[in-house]
Amino acid sequence: MQNVSVIVPIYNAEQHLAKCIKSIVKQTYENIELILVDDGSPDNCGVICDTWAEQDTRIHVIHKKNGGVSSARNAGIDFATGQYIMFVDSDDYISPDFIHRLINANSDLTLCGFVCRKENGQELFRTKFSEAFYKNKNLIPYAALYQKNMLYSPCCKLFRTDILRENRIHFPTNINWGEDGMFVAD
Repeated sequence: MQNVSVIVPIYNAEQHLAKCIKSIVKQTYENIELILVDDGSPDNCGVICDTWAEQDTRIHVIHKKNGGVSSARNAGIDFATGQYIMFVDSDDYISPDFIHRLINANSDLTLCGFVCRKENGQELFRTKFSEAFYKNKNLIPYAALYQKNMLYSPCCKLFRTDILRENRIHFPTNINWGEDGMFVAD
């Protein structure tokens, strides 16, 4: 089985964090390491992270000075030991078979649709597309994927770690908007 490093950048997410973490540790695919990056959060996120890490040896916590979401994600990338990396935002949660379904594609990059909900659970919108495999990157319909909001965020994607490392792909830390789309494009 492949090992997956799940990176969660955390800042002021105290009310959502437990649901996020629980959705990751309860995956049907268990060969994961969960990297919680406390980006200097002033609330109780650091304590919540440490408590979860005491209960599950797959969980690692990085406490760092606040540097923004890109800095936090980069710290997670540098720490990751898995053959694949995925990102989950601290106010998100994933379905129980999410990682299992992505890892089964056995691809350099696997992406999937998502559902955006209000805090009360009401669905705002969802993105989805037909399953497809591309052996040549020149055949990938980038414009269509951008139109469906599939390439703006690093979430809902599984990246091969060696590709990120060999190409020195990290999140740019000198901009505050669009940095995640730049990462995905790289």
